[in-house]
Amino acid sequence: MTTLSWLLPYQMILSTVGRKYWRRVVKNYIIFFFMSLGVWTTSIGTSYSIVDKFLNFEENVKYSDEAARTQLAQDEGDDESDATADEVMVASTTPEGENEENEDDEMLDRQEQQSLFAQYFSATASSRSVLLQLIPGLTAFAVLSVDLSVSPIFVYSESIVSYLPPLLSKNSWKCAKSQLRRNTTEVHPSNWKVFLLSVYIYISESRLIQYFIILQINCVAFGIVFFPRFLGQLVVSLVVVTLIVAILRVGKYFVDVFDFFFPQFLTGADDLQNILLPLEEE
Repeated sequence: MTTLSWLLPYQMILSTVGRKYWRRVVKNYIIFFFMSLGVWTTSIGTSYSIVDKFLNFEENVKYSDEAARTQLAQDEGDDESDATADEVMVASTTPEGENEENEDDEMLDRQEQQSLFAQYFSATASSRSVLLQLIPGLTAFAVLSVDLSVSPIFVYSESIVSYLPPLLSKNSWKCAKSQLRRNTTEVHPSNWKVFLLSVYIYISESRLIQYFIILQINCVAFGIVFFPRFLGQLVVSLVVVTLIVAILRVGKYFVDVFDFFFPQFLTGADDLQNILLPLEEE
């Protein structure tokens, strides 16, 4: 019986310790299966400790950035008597301008944190989903799950959702204004610039829209490989999606190119009016 117990590990199922370990193994496989499908619950988030690990990662990134800035300042030997452009701007800003600047910093920092967490989230999920390629026939599903991990929509954990970008971005207009005010000297950015940038932000920062764009591109790619008879329809569908994404990117790049070649229009609406008035009088 002793020899038989070694050949037939029934004690692993009947014993208390054995059942405990097998329950853990089965639970991990179920978690891995749902995670590969893009479904994240509170228990899955707790199992991977993804939020805690991200906060530690973010803290290390901030510490490295602060250390790099400190070292750069020491190497350059900043002269305290020379006032920089930023210091002059801060000294001349009104309390209202300071409040707007603080709001811009908070909003952009929040957006940057969400973008960083989405990348960290994708790295955590995709590095495990790629293991599905070991099973014959699941390579296509593994590739799809890796691509969709960038913008998951089946997330039922409040802690994870609070760090991910929203399903549909509701602050794209304010975020576009904040980005233009931070990247340029415009106090009141032009509405056409804000519009182009806000549309780009709305599409790129909305998980739901990105999910269907990525899903469409992957379905077209798989369709071309497995269903070549519908090549014409698939190519048309791919061209439409690619054209939409390209138009959005062109709008954003047009704003950057305009600001680069026409810096005289970066002074804001009030200052621009003061510049045009003398020309009209002449």
